Amino acid sequence: MAAKILTGVNCPVIMCENDPETVAVVKAAINYDKVYFAIPDVITSSSASTENLKMDPLAIHTEDGVLFIDNRAKTFAGDINFCDESELKKQWAAKLYIHNTSHCIAAYLGALVGVRYLHEAVKIPDIYKIVHGAMNEMLTMLKLRWDIPHDFLDWYAEKELKRFSNELLFDPIKRVAREPLRKLELEGRLIGAAQICLSMGFVPQNILTGIVSALLFVSEDDTDKHLLFMRKSLPTKILLTYIVGLRKGEVLEMVMEERYPKIVAELETLIKNNRVIQ
Repeated sequence: MAAKILTGVNCPVIMCENDPETVAVVKAAINYDKVYFAIPDVITSSSASTENLKMDPLAIHTEDGVLFIDNRAKTFAGDINFCDESELKKQWAAKLYIHNTSHCIAAYLGALVGVRYLHEAVKIPDIYKIVHGAMNEMLTMLKLRWDIPHDFLDWYAEKELKRFSNELLFDPIKRVAREPLRKLELEGRLIGAAQICLSMGFVPQNILTGIVSALLFVSEDDTDKHLLFMRKSLPTKILLTYIVGLRKGEVLEMVMEERYPKIVAELETLIKNNRVIQ
């Protein structure tokens, strides 16, 4: 439907999706070259405070964020940061690994203990420690792998921790944690991040915890709810290779298989100590 509507346009098409590859997909779908990637540096909740929902059941909370757009789309006007390729790559690396990785880990841990909103999860010391640890692992990886200014990365990480703790956003755990199999894509924010850390010479223990917490995520109305059945029915090795897609014998597959039972036990303790009764 979207391709049909866009076919024949003569203005730039901006992709604000969490994947630069969407640009190529849309170019092919509508046979049009003026499609550009953009990075919205903003958290927009899908809900609101109880007070605001009483006034309007469709209310949501959002930050006043920033939008970074490929500078080839400069025909657009407004308060927009048009960026060259190097700046876009810097902003995308920070968003994918510092924001997205830590954000979803916080959500999966929050789901395990039964809280409703992300800021409630980050307030729990045991969860904050893991989220902060994952963010530090991402900082180490980014500083080793890419030529990105370290002061920018440190500033970005501090900014993200404050955002996750923002009590005004009322960002639902279910929104951030939804579709865990998508979050577990091989090149993505969890598996991909862990692979890069291993290639840099260190084991990202907190990110491994995040991967396991994603596999433990349960929500009856989630499109990936069948993951619960697969996790309970399949041996760990089969789950990691046939479902998650890790290659047999690769470093991450071996590390995950070895550490999976211990991480599950640690998460069970975390749940026992922090479970919230709704």
